[in-house]
Amino acid sequence: MTARRSLAAVLLLVAVPAAGAEPPPPLSADQTAADIASTDGSGSFGTWIVDRFGLPAYRYEIDEETAPQAAQPELGGKRHAWHQVGNDHIVANAYNHGWVQLWSQDRLYQWINFYDAASNHFAGGFGYLNAGDGSRAPCTTTVPRGP
Repeated sequence: MTARRSLAAVLLLVAVPAAGAEPPPPLSADQTAADIASTDGSGSFGTWIVDRFGLPAYRYEIDEETAPQAAQPELGGKRHAWHQVGNDHIVANAYNHGWVQLWSQDRLYQWINFYDAASNHFAGGFGYLNAGDGSRAPCTTTVPRGP
């Protein structure tokens, strides 16, 4: 019984703020711009910069085909490194060769726009649809592929 009273007293002290104590302002009230001008994380592949729009960007400065540090030992020496972003809906792999592949598990485990140069599949992109009257309309191209 004593342990319960002690626990209740501790919880009461934690739950009830001291008289006159104000909570801190919400973080959304701070309109100060974050300082993003940092080179932290830069290395032998390139440098973090602030782009012309004031956003953080990574300037990739090596030729991944010839630079020795680009060979990935965990990939058997292959040179296509990637960065992955996404959520539970879709994942994007951005490769150092310049293409982005999209992966989805919505209906099937599949690459939405698999890169396969030998089959002329270049991870989606932008093209034109030629109409019968000689005009053309812009469209995006994707090549659904299975695993």
